[in-house]
Amino acid sequence: MIAGEGTKRLANSVKENTSLEELHLGVNYMGNDGARFMSDALATNASLRMISFYGNNIGDEGAKHLAKSFQSNSTLNVVWIHENKIGDDGAQAPAEALEVNVTIESMFVLGNSMSKKEENGIKAILADVNGRKKRAKEEKEKPNALVVKVESAEKDEKLSLNEEEIEKVKADLVESRKKTEVAKAEVATAASASPSQEEEMAALRSEVAVKDEEIAALKSAFKNQMTAKDEEIAKLKTVYEAFIRKPEEMMTKMTTTLAEKMMTPAGEESGNEPALDRAPFEATRDDELKSEPLTSKMTTTLAEKMMTPAGEESGNEPALDRAPFEATRDDELESEPLTLAMVASTE
Repeated sequence: MIAGEGTKRLANSVKENTSLEELHLGVNYMGNDGARFMSDALATNASLRMISFYGNNIGDEGAKHLAKSFQSNSTLNVVWIHENKIGDDGAQAPAEALEVNVTIESMFVLGNSMSKKEENGIKAILADVNGRKKRAKEEKEKPNALVVKVESAEKDEKLSLNEEEIEKVKADLVESRKKTEVAKAEVATAASASPSQEEEMAALRSEVAVKDEEIAALKSAFKNQMTAKDEEIAKLKTVYEAFIRKPEEMMTKMTTTLAEKMMTPAGEESGNEPALDRAPFEATRDDELKSEPLTSKMTTTLAEKMMTPAGEESGNEPALDRAPFEATRDDELESEPLTLAMVASTE
């Protein structure tokens, strides 16, 4: 069964074919859409002599589509459209097409929905072969008049279109002139306003120059201030370093004096200087000596030897060389933090 898209593809093939003379498409389901597709193909095909559409469910709309192709086709001789659903409205279209087409000699329309009157009307037109040929001849003899009439109508239509285009162009020109005048006025206004703009720009440049000078002055003042601050800092550093060195010198002198007094035996102080109370220092020294990794005996013996004045060693024991111990003691005393009371006692 040929229907829908199948009919469309078939119609495209018929358009391009130049050798097919008969095409039988009876008992399919082409319908009105299929008749429309085939109508387009028959309008251009120049080889078919016979075509059959019987039993394809074609109605009035499909008959009108086919009738359009019959008016322009000049090769068909036999058309079968019987046993479809063509009524009186659809039957009038093939009848009118036969008035123009003189090559179709037979058209079978039995088994449709049309009345006997329409059916007999088609038969009568087909039977009047001489009349159809005469009318066709008359139409061929009057082609120039028809062409002139068509060309005249086309020229009138073109003239009308040209007039409309001319009016449109005129309107565009008027609008363009208006825009040009507006643009000229804007340019003139801008030109008149330009001197004041130049003055404003000059004023702005002057302000910028003043600001630059102020910034340069601020930079110079800031640099001078920084230089002064650096000098003050250098002076403060000098004073601070001198202050730090002065206590160190005092401490060295105090330590030396203290060591001398501690090394002087009791009762041998020179002049009127008061005797130094060595008890606190001896106690501190004993504690330090005890904290060393020495045995108790070594600590006691060492303390006794240090406390015995020179030349008073008992028995036959040789005198202890106190020089190393005194040097160590002096170093320790110099490294110890002294209290104000101890310093006062040395003065």
